[in-house]
Amino acid sequence: MTADLKTLIRVRDWQVDEKQRVVGALLRDLDDLKARARALDQEVTSEQEIARSAPDEAGMAYAGYARRVLDHRAALAQTIAKAEEAVSAAKSALSQAYRDLKTVEIAQENRERLAAAEVERRETIALDEIALQGFRQRAPER
Repeated sequence: MTADLKTLIRVRDWQVDEKQRVVGALLRDLDDLKARARALDQEVTSEQEIARSAPDEAGMAYAGYARRVLDHRAALAQTIAKAEEAVSAAKSALSQAYRDLKTVEIAQENRERLAAAEVERRETIALDEIALQGFRQRAPER
């Protein structure tokens, strides 16, 4: 019966590993999105400097650029928010999978402890029986 739980432990451990990989991938994606947002901010700063240095040529084009950047920034912020929700959900699933794994591991430990106690009890009974038979054999000699 203990083999059944060992198999289940392996399955649950695999599930935890899978969920860890998912969380890792989502965190990498989130970091990439945040890096894109930082790069966009740097690009805007650079474009603002160019527009300030040559207001006649770049000033007209900057207005259209600024509108596109605002739209892109809003879309990026929305994507980041969705990615953060996905990370949160994945972390929650990972936490649940880990709790499930620990529950089965504790049940396995309890089974093993009970089995060891039963073996020890049977050994004690056997040794007590041997000692009692030895005592009975020596008793008539007295």
